[in-house]
Amino acid sequence: MLKDLNIPRMGSVENARMVAWRIDEGAPFQPGDVLYEIETDKTTTEVEAEEPGILARRLAAEGDEFKVG
Repeated sequence: MLKDLNIPRMGSVENARMVAWRIDEGAPFQPGDVLYEIETDKTTTEVEAEEPGILARRLAAEGDEFKVG
C-alpha cells in the first residue's frame, strides 16, 4: 500500500520549501531515518520516518514549495 509523505505541521507556519532528499528512490527506511529536509521562514528541519517503508517515488524536487500538512 502506498502512502504519501506530508510536510509536518510546525506551529503557525503555512508553507515549506523542499531543501534536499536524504534517501534515494527505491531505498528502504526505518522509523527515525531522515527522509528529507525542509525550510520555512523560521527554520530548517529534517523530517524522520514514522514507520518503515520503501520510497517508491519522489513527487517533489529540491526547491519546490508546499503547503504544510
